Amino acid sequence: MATLPPPATVLDLVERFERNRDEYLSGRYNEAQVRQDFLNPFFECLDWDAQNKLAFAEACRDVVHEDSLEIGGEPKAPDYCFRVGGARASSQARRRSQRSVARPKPLSLLTASSPRLS
Repeated sequence: MATLPPPATVLDLVERFERNRDEYLSGRYNEAQVRQDFLNPFFECLDWDAQNKLAFAEACRDVVHEDSLEIGGEPKAPDYCFRVGGARASSQARRRSQRSVARPKPLSLLTASSPRLS
């Protein structure tokens, strides 16, 4: 299987990060800024409507921010909840200094075999 080149948006995000690396890793750059400056554009370039530009009702959105989920009997509010049909996958944004003890599972909906990327 041939490897596809990364989208131009991803290359731009990587270049911006490298150019301002010290600022982003300083601890002054917060999670909301990471989401707005990097994660939302990243997911948008993968064809996820992370900012609801299509103005869908809550129940029909591709991406729900701070969704209300129950996981293992506990209420959770992941930063991103990605929905395709009835399937959901969630992801948390973290600053580098906020590494979690339990590593999250990879977001399987964003793999190269995803129908969203074909």
